[in-house]
Amino acid sequence: MGVVRPLRSQSIYHGIADTMTPESDPALILCRSNKSFLSLGQDGDPSQDINADFCRDKDIPIIFRQLDGGAELVGPQQLLFQMVAPTGSFEELGVPAALEDWHEYFASPLVEAYNRLGLEAVFQPPGEIRVSGKKIGILACGQFPEAAVFAGNMVMEADFALLAKILDPPGAGLMDRIITSLEAHVTTLGLEQDVTPAEAVVATAVVEALEASWALAVYPSFPSPEELEAIEEFDGLLIEEASSPADDRPRPTLVSVPIGAGTTLLEARYTAGEASTQAVILMMDGRPENILLSGQLESLSEPALRALAANFNDAVPDTGWLFDRFMTIAGADAVEPAAPPGMGDPSASVASS
Repeated sequence: MGVVRPLRSQSIYHGIADTMTPESDPALILCRSNKSFLSLGQDGDPSQDINADFCRDKDIPIIFRQLDGGAELVGPQQLLFQMVAPTGSFEELGVPAALEDWHEYFASPLVEAYNRLGLEAVFQPPGEIRVSGKKIGILACGQFPEAAVFAGNMVMEADFALLAKILDPPGAGLMDRIITSLEAHVTTLGLEQDVTPAEAVVATAVVEALEASWALAVYPSFPSPEELEAIEEFDGLLIEEASSPADDRPRPTLVSVPIGAGTTLLEARYTAGEASTQAVILMMDGRPENILLSGQLESLSEPALRALAANFNDAVPDTGWLFDRFMTIAGADAVEPAAPPGMGDPSASVASS
């Protein structure tokens, strides 16, 4: 479908899936957006997941897709891939009956495409493709009345600085740390190779991988008049206005920024008068990997550190252990805590401002 508007890059597959019958042919859609936009899964909440005010101020559209998955920044240097499979072809294509198995099945052509481009890609449950241990692109699945949709993107280049600004919740001030985490856990074709492959090369790899993976013959086509009508209808359904300004929303006690499957940045503050202390924890696979304390540490008391640790309740396995860790990092007279079972021994750093 060539280069299209952000909204059209999403409404195309929504319209085609919505008008499919069980007897329709499967459809492969390839396109590229002419500008950056943010795509959110159907259960996303812009007031919590992203800085919607920044998106509004920078004219970055926020589009809710009728698929699963979290927030993803889609830019012009990504080839969008959408496979629409009618229910009548599920048995022939071997589509798993269980929704939880769809990601791995539908990801197989993208894994093969990355491999054809010279990268050692693997599927990582529950829904990621990884290269060199890092996430590359997004995977999302959804069920329509008579079809299933799998969406992904072949990422040639990515703007980590812009994504960090979008993921940084209002007032959190986590941008530098988000960039560092993105660089450590996310990659692109351009970062993995000496020369970023051209769009035509990437598109050819996707088509050939799809044909090889599922023994399908891909032929060129164009949406029918009925499909075009449905696509235009979805143009008016998918856009989401940015929510109210940050000043109108209370700042959450705990800020959680998802970086990728199993990787999250947690941030909380303790404020007493004009003194404020911030704790940032990098969580990987459910355990703290790195802990940072910053702020007026010299004024911290044991009750203050205990209150700060309590803000992470339910987000870390053991807030009592976390309190002991804070005491050690802050230089208090405490015994070095032993790591609880399964939590390892996270590195820690301290910055006093």
